[in-house]
Amino acid sequence: MDTKRSNFFWQGATDKFKYHRAKMDTLCRPKNQGSVGMLNTKIMNDCLLTNWIWKIMKGSEETWYKLLQAKYMLGGDFFQV
Repeated sequence: MDTKRSNFFWQGATDKFKYHRAKMDTLCRPKNQGSVGMLNTKIMNDCLLTNWIWKIMKGSEETWYKLLQAKYMLGGDFFQV
């Protein structure tokens, strides 16, 4: 996804190759630091996965949790399986 996004940012809709003039780390800085303010999808993905692990460890009575528990967590909690 980051490759497609960076290609669109630098090349537009054309397939003509252009050199990237800035790193994605630089583009993902906040606007008040003089950058574009794009989201860093790797950091966002890590945060969302951590949030799901926290929800699983907390437990729930919802259907999604019961399904995961019945299918994958027969031997104990999330970290034991």
